[in-house]
Amino acid sequence: MPRKKSITYKEKMKELENEIKKLKEENAELMDKYLRLGAEFENYKKREERRISDIKNTTKQQFLLTLIELKDDLDNVLEHADTATKNDVKQGLSLIQRNMKNILARENIEEYCEKNHTFDPELHHAIATDSGCDEGKIAKVFKKGYKQGNNVIRPALVVVGAKKKEENKKDDSQDKNQKEG
Repeated sequence: MPRKKSITYKEKMKELENEIKKLKEENAELMDKYLRLGAEFENYKKREERRISDIKNTTKQQFLLTLIELKDDLDNVLEHADTATKNDVKQGLSLIQRNMKNILARENIEEYCEKNHTFDPELHHAIATDSGCDEGKIAKVFKKGYKQGNNVIRPALVVVGAKKKEENKKDDSQDKNQKEG
């Protein structure tokens, strides 16, 4: 049977030292990759923050330009209000209103809230009640609401009816009896 070659202590030490050296080199490479990756990620975060800031600034500037154009239109109407006919001023204001509605439509902003619709606390803010209108129905709209998709930008300010439906039936039958009698 062939005899196994025995490894001397010095050879084993040399082998282990080579293994340690190799592991240290691999460790240094991995550490370098780790540090580079960390630096790349930090640079990426900074780039994204700048990009988001630029987008916000551009959006803000576009919004401000729209406001400036509306202000220019209002200034124009006011400048000519003293010499223009009442109808001309009304037409100028109607044009501005139409422009504002177009701007809102372009941004997918919807105006909502009509009298006699059902009150919804997610969409409406009740500022008073009216006992002369059906309970849960909108009796009066003070300010219309605005939403973009499902996101409410401003809830509508409304007066909500407080009259029970049973009372309405009684009132209707009393009115009918009074008319007949």
